[in-house]
Amino acid sequence: MREWNVRFEINRPEVAFTEDHAEQVMDGLASYGPSVSYGRHTLSARFCVEADSSQRAHQSGLRLFRSALQKTGVRIPVDWPIECEIMAAEDFDRVLAEPNVPELVGVHEVARMLDVSKQRASQLAKNPEFPKPVVTLASGPVWRKVAIARHVFRIWDRRPGRKSKKALVVS
Repeated sequence: MREWNVRFEINRPEVAFTEDHAEQVMDGLASYGPSVSYGRHTLSARFCVEADSSQRAHQSGLRLFRSALQKTGVRIPVDWPIECEIMAAEDFDRVLAEPNVPELVGVHEVARMLDVSKQRASQLAKNPEFPKPVVTLASGPVWRKVAIARHVFRIWDRRPGRKSKKALVVS
C-alpha cells in the first residue's frame, strides 16, 4: 500500500457554496487529513488515501468525496467532478517544498550581481535592453533574479572603465 494525495473539485452553478458546506465535507473526510476550499459555485477537497495504485486511489478518493458531499445535501451530477488530481504523497511533499514565488531582486542585489555600484545598476536599468522590472515599488524596481542572470550571461557585454574619448586634433 502507498499513500496518495488526491484532490477533487466540483462546480455547481445552481449552488452557492458556504463555509457550512466546506465544514460538512471536512467532517466527512476528517480521518483523511483534508483541506477544503470553496468559491461561489465551486468546492474542492484535498486529502490522503492509501491504495496500491493511482487508479485505486482515484476510485477510493472519489467514493469518499461523494460520500462527504452527500452529507451537505448538494445534488451530485453525473458529469462530476470537474477536476481531479492524484499524486503520490512523496511527490506531493516535493512539490510543496518548491518555492511558488520567483526569487526577486532589487537594485542592491542587481548591483551585486553585476559587480557595480547601486547608482550604476540604476543607470543600466534605464537601458531598453535591460530586463523590465516585475513591479516598481516605492523603494524602487524589483526584477526576477533569473531575468537579471540571463541578461548578465547572454546580453551584457561589460567592459570595465570609462569609454575612451577620441582626442580632437586642432591644427
